[in-house]
Amino acid sequence: MRKILVLDDQPDSLTALQAILEYRGYSAVVPVSDPREAIRILSDKCAIDFFVCDIVLRSSMTGAETAFLVHQSCPDLPILFTSGTALEGLDKADFETLSQLLAAARVDFLQKPFTAAQLISAADRLFAAQAAPPEFVRALQCATDHRQALRKHHTRVRRAGS
Repeated sequence: MRKILVLDDQPDSLTALQAILEYRGYSAVVPVSDPREAIRILSDKCAIDFFVCDIVLRSSMTGAETAFLVHQSCPDLPILFTSGTALEGLDKADFETLSQLLAAARVDFLQKPFTAAQLISAADRLFAAQAAPPEFVRALQCATDHRQALRKHHTRVRRAGS
């Protein structure tokens, strides 16, 4: 039996994620809304097999920060990030954390809203993978390129306005 921890600060999202994963046969789904609770649960000898983590939380700690800390103690734990914010729209710190985790962990990303089939497919991919899926690698690279292009554009606009 695979044990899945789900971190999301939206009660409706937690309920939906839990229901989808349990329907798929993952009977040990642990929903939490507080990043510190997720860290506490995962500090117990990495007793979780899979971590679903919303990136943008109404908390003093983001999901990306939480996952980074979790990865330090559970480096083999697959992590599925979710967010209503596109990758290129994440703040700089979260984006850089995702990039760091990409190099060292089995991670993937689903942008909300997503379907039950997309969630299950991503979970199955991460369970089977030894590294991040190539789709996520490409998506993160595209988002990096987009962010760099925007930075260059803003720099040119500021210079032209001076």
